[in-house]
Amino acid sequence: MRSKQLVLTLLSTTLLSCASSEGVNAQVSSTKSDELKKIAADTYIYAYPMVVMATTREVMTAVPRPTREQAPINQLATERTLVDLKSTQTYPESDTLTSLSWLDLQEPQVISLPNAGNRFVVFSMISAWGEVFASLGSRVGGNGEKQVLVTGPGWKNPVPAGMQHISAPTNSVWLVGKVQVKGSNDLNRVYAYQDKMRVTSLSRYNSKEPPPNSVNFNVDVDQRTPILDQVANMDARVFFATFASELQRNPPAQTDGAIVSKMAALGIFPNKEFNYDTLPASVKEALNSGYFAGQNQFADYQRGTPNLRITNGWGQPILAGRYDGNYRVRALMTKLGFEKDASQDMAFAQATVDTRGDRLNGSYKYVLKFPKGQTPPVRGFWSVSLYNTRKFYAENPMHRYSLNNTHQLKRNADGSTDIYVQNVSPGKAWESNWLPSPAGEDFSLVMRMYWPEPVILDGKWKIPALEKIPEFKNLSENLN
Repeated sequence: MRSKQLVLTLLSTTLLSCASSEGVNAQVSSTKSDELKKIAADTYIYAYPMVVMATTREVMTAVPRPTREQAPINQLATERTLVDLKSTQTYPESDTLTSLSWLDLQEPQVISLPNAGNRFVVFSMISAWGEVFASLGSRVGGNGEKQVLVTGPGWKNPVPAGMQHISAPTNSVWLVGKVQVKGSNDLNRVYAYQDKMRVTSLSRYNSKEPPPNSVNFNVDVDQRTPILDQVANMDARVFFATFASELQRNPPAQTDGAIVSKMAALGIFPNKEFNYDTLPASVKEALNSGYFAGQNQFADYQRGTPNLRITNGWGQPILAGRYDGNYRVRALMTKLGFEKDASQDMAFAQATVDTRGDRLNGSYKYVLKFPKGQTPPVRGFWSVSLYNTRKFYAENPMHRYSLNNTHQLKRNADGSTDIYVQNVSPGKAWESNWLPSPAGEDFSLVMRMYWPEPVILDGKWKIPALEKIPEFKNLSENLN
């Protein structure tokens, strides 16, 4: 178990570093207890994304060889089937296939991407702090074949000829790639693209020797408990020890100077080992009480509608992927685990209510009406998906969980486009525009807009509200 390993590490560190710990403790201030508690609470929120990312990495890399969702460090995990009702992912997506890799940039890695043709692709790079710092693909760099060298902080050697270069702010990086799938008939072409993707260490880039069939991995990693639950179950000692350990190879941003200087009062430094056992009693107490205070503050923050711009019943994040020093929003978006792209690559919005503010429910019929020429303005593609209250797809006889602009959506006589969200068919003529809802159950809609135009990001273009359809309405009127 991770907590057991951390405790053993701390005990061994205590025996080996008594002398050095005295030097560290000399730097721990004699700050008053209330102030120490506040610093610890602020540090909890600041550190939360890094602890979640570290725990995610441990779980997702604890395999001997790549699978659909897991892979050893510096190897690719690649989805080969579109998600369906069996998926255990929350807010799954059936319009893309995902490829994931956890990069350890203590040695530079080369990402090789083939030509994507005319399909949308995006590969987001997420730092150990949970922030998107770079992306590759259709929007950035185009769809052509490319070799990209990704290096860690401080790497200054020459970049090999023919390679792009991305300098990462941390040594641990999560690569999350999404490849557009234009229906089940498109899967073989997507597989051909995926089969040519590579992650290779720079030292092995020109080697013809194949990678090992399997690697050693930590068999004690908890792969059953959900990651956010694992983090929530940590005590203050394990949480801050995990954070301090990650901090050694994943430096803070230059703009984080204020909170980094305050953390010194807790014995947490970016360039020194953290030893909870040798801390003064007052600091231990502050870490423990501040840990719970930080959790409570975070819970209070979540109860409102933070970081949301709500228009026509649709909530769209104000900040996503990049947070400009807003630690609370960064922690919130990490906990929601909704999307892992910068808003310039993918904007998303969620609706849980209709135009009158009533909760969406499968007992009613709704229409999402886009006036002529007013479908989402994107350079990639857009989709709208339906989820039940458990954040999974809702079972329906059509086995349809989303609609997108690559589907043959029928237009009305005036050029507008209606999407019907209801439990029963709107009629054979309009089933192409039907997104089935669960009978008698609450649900939500999520709209994803890949490579959005600026008018989406600045709020000038607005998603229409969902309108409840009166029971007497005849849909055939739209054909006249």
